[in-house]
Amino acid sequence: MRVAPGVRLDHDTLTAEVVPNLRFLTRWNTGPDTHLKAAVGTYSQFPTVLQRDPTVGVADQGAARSRQVALGVDHAIAGRWEVGLEGWAKDLDEVVVALPDGTLRGHQEGQAWGLELTSRYRLREVFFMAASLAGGHAERGGIVFAYDQPWAANLVASWDFKPTWNAGLRYRASAGLPYTAVVDGLYEAATDSYAPLYGETNGARYPTYQKVDVRVEKRWEFGRARVSAYGELWWVPNGANTMYQAYAYDYDQTAAVKGPTFLPLVGVRGEI
Repeated sequence: MRVAPGVRLDHDTLTAEVVPNLRFLTRWNTGPDTHLKAAVGTYSQFPTVLQRDPTVGVADQGAARSRQVALGVDHAIAGRWEVGLEGWAKDLDEVVVALPDGTLRGHQEGQAWGLELTSRYRLREVFFMAASLAGGHAERGGIVFAYDQPWAANLVASWDFKPTWNAGLRYRASAGLPYTAVVDGLYEAATDSYAPLYGETNGARYPTYQKVDVRVEKRWEFGRARVSAYGELWWVPNGANTMYQAYAYDYDQTAAVKGPTFLPLVGVRGEI
């Protein structure tokens, strides 16, 4: 069994706070192919100048704090295939929440939890593949967190098909990020303009995100130096490439602003 306790002391000149954070990590080999792991700890994040600005934020906002715990198990099959399962949870307080109108709400509480299943396979240091499936939830001040993802899946493969050639593939899919939709516009006669009427904060979601990366790389070695040339192709299916929503002047109509579907990349990297 391996046990690793730790402590971190953080100081912020803006708030004049000193925050100690305690950490504890343990790993236990229950057999030659099975490992249990656990971690608990406290974490902190100091507010920014904007978050303490009294016009949009909270002047007395202090450091956000969280208490986190994680439990997991890893198991190897035939020395090549590894599977793992890990769950985690965190409890937060003194969190800052951004509202649709641009103001900030301080001194909030938050919660988050998740579960992840992972799998890795390696064959003679030539082929490697990894996959993961995760689910979870996160909220701040009773509002769904801006980066909340109920589910996400990843698949990565790498193949050294020749001594100096490598081909790689990555596929990612996840639930779309939440956002606050504009449901109507309110006419303001004094300015002859329309003001947005927002719906539930982070109550809408962008479409499911998907992305495929294909990569081919060639390496050359000159003693201790190494030069690599590579080409990549990114493909985001149409409908999964929504970046944000755009609205008409009176907010009566909306349209999705989308990013590119295909993006080719080439590059050269040197190492000494």
